[in-house]
Amino acid sequence: MTMETPGTTLPIRFIPATVLVAALAACQPETPAVQQPAAAAGVPSVVALFDGLGPGERINFQCSELVLGAAPAADGEAVLLTYSGQRLELPRTESASGTRYADGQGNELMVKNDQSAVLLLAGDSRRECVRSDRPSPWDRAADNGVAYRAIGQEPGWLVEVTEAATGDGASLTAHLDYGQQLVEVLELERSGDSFSGSTATGTRVELAVEQQQCADAMSGERFPTSATLTVGGEEYAGCGAWLAAE
Repeated sequence: MTMETPGTTLPIRFIPATVLVAALAACQPETPAVQQPAAAAGVPSVVALFDGLGPGERINFQCSELVLGAAPAADGEAVLLTYSGQRLELPRTESASGTRYADGQGNELMVKNDQSAVLLLAGDSRRECVRSDRPSPWDRAADNGVAYRAIGQEPGWLVEVTEAATGDGASLTAHLDYGQQLVEVLELERSGDSFSGSTATGTRVELAVEQQQCADAMSGERFPTSATLTVGGEEYAGCGAWLAAE
């Protein structure tokens, strides 16, 4: 078909509709693809936190200066925490951001979906926690049958009292002056919460325990008892706890 104008003849061509639509579509701005939420690949489920643990086993967290042990309670609805020679059972509560254990008295453990955690002990500041392969020395001592353990600073020292499984007799081992001096009493007498005896060379050793709150002079870590160790007339003051094996 042609259209005539004075002095000019122009052809008019019809463009197929499908071609026209395609051309117009090519001129439109691209619609950005919808981003799908990234899958949390490799992130273990909090539900599986205690999977594979045998009786008496625990997982460990490093919470600032505090090493925390955690194990499921028998009913699976609570967690048993061990720290600084102390034990604390917290029931599980509802939480949208992880698994929360709390007792309503200011003690709380929040385990996040990446299995890091936040620990809040009544009267203490909040601690950020990460998983650790290193167990607490207090848990190790309890597992080895130590009945009482205490530590002190300036100079660094520690003492452990082990009582016989039969309840007859006890022994004491102390490491003084940052571990440079070893003191052992193989036959220890107990009077209330105090112990006394002599080393093989005749040095008199006494350990007095008092049930009162005590804070470590260096770390600030809190314990339920204070301890005074006397070796040959020289006194060492520190903090400790009675240990209970699981």
